[in-house]
Amino acid sequence: MISIDPKGIMAKSENDAEYPGSLNDHRRDLDLPEEQIVKIVVSNGVSVHLVCSPYDLPDLAAGWLYGQEMIDCIDDIESLQICDENIKILAQIRPNIRFDPRAFQQVLTSGCAGGTTALEQYHADARRCDSTMTVTLATLRRLISEMFGVLRQRCSGGGQHSAALALGDGGGLISIACDIGRHNAVDKAIGMGLRLRADFGKMVLATSGRISSEMMLKAIRAGIPIVASPRSATSLAAKLAEAASITLCCRISRQAPLILGQANRIAT
Repeated sequence: MISIDPKGIMAKSENDAEYPGSLNDHRRDLDLPEEQIVKIVVSNGVSVHLVCSPYDLPDLAAGWLYGQEMIDCIDDIESLQICDENIKILAQIRPNIRFDPRAFQQVLTSGCAGGTTALEQYHADARRCDSTMTVTLATLRRLISEMFGVLRQRCSGGGQHSAALALGDGGGLISIACDIGRHNAVDKAIGMGLRLRADFGKMVLATSGRISSEMMLKAIRAGIPIVASPRSATSLAAKLAEAASITLCCRISRQAPLILGQANRIAT
């Protein structure tokens, strides 16, 4: 079992290879994307199984807890423990956080490997984003290109998605994560942002895959004003973006990208 300070960097154990949960050497030579079932057990009584790439697990747990509104900041996590050879995460959160685990109903979403999100998030009044930040299409395209460059370096065999947080003023990427699931990659990127105490209101969330509703809910929860992808978006994601005044910029690699929601954040 590895004890982790969620506000720091996870130390490698003696059995770690290139990253926690890696395959044996002869299997890693096949260059296949890693996939594993990881259980998150929270001190408030909630437990859930996620199918994910088994690395950056502290960031995955932090981002997932934040997205489910079980925490509001990194300081709400008292401890994270990765145990049973990276197949279980024990999360101790502050006991004074108001959350009724009996009312926690999950929606099986359209995300790769079957994402989950709390049912109540689809019915709650949308949080409206009042950020006045603007970016150019050139900046978004550069950020997407940088994200894919990192993805190619980390996952040479392909088969994985990436997500990244970047400063909206063109300052570059502050966090980037890879996973077999688009929604997991977003959780990891947001989890890293929590650890770095990023100001989400000044960030762009970039993702390599299609933007579906549960990914948009994660951006709305964090108050991220602009979400960008070279792929498409679902109709429900577009409706959520409109309701929350989020700027949704998809098909960004095309000559005429599709800009939905608060379109005036994209400067010419």
